[in-house]
Amino acid sequence: MNFFMFSRHSRWLLPIGALLTVSAALALTLLAHHWLATAMRHELAQQKAIRLALDDAEKAVAPACAPEFNYAQSLPSSVSLDKLVQSLQDSSKALGVNVLSVSGEPHAATSRTLATLDVNVALHGAYPAVKSTLAESLSRFESGAVQSMRFKRAGATLPIAEDASVQIVFALRPQTFGPVDCRMPPIDSDAVRSK
Repeated sequence: MNFFMFSRHSRWLLPIGALLTVSAALALTLLAHHWLATAMRHELAQQKAIRLALDDAEKAVAPACAPEFNYAQSLPSSVSLDKLVQSLQDSSKALGVNVLSVSGEPHAATSRTLATLDVNVALHGAYPAVKSTLAESLSRFESGAVQSMRFKRAGATLPIAEDASVQIVFALRPQTFGPVDCRMPPIDSDAVRSK
């Protein structure tokens, strides 16, 4: 009699045990999910507090700009055409290049551009020698850059000589210069994390 009673009840033990196991696993999963969500909320709150503290510190103390880090302030206020001509002549002598003409036109700064001195230079000589003359001469002037260069062959003689028309632009410091804001824009940590 006991055996029949045990076997009659034992058929329910297996489904009940499985149900208890599934319920325990589900409870543990929900507990782990709740713990993970709480930890993530805590992490986000810490990041927000740090970001707010950094923003407040940045607003409280704006760093002073050092002149060497401000490009516009590091530019020369003017470029001497006489010194440029002398530099071109010094460089061209050893390379067999003739300086034919040098002329310049200053342009005032605008709200969107720096002040510039546009210089037109006419040179005569072999192509490599003309390029070397320009490179050597401009190395003495930090803010100068070649804007354009055109070559035209001058006759059919050897060695080949060319007439070069070169436009050089010198960036100049603006005459009136207001205060500079050196603060960097805040970093968007969410955008960095998504990359």
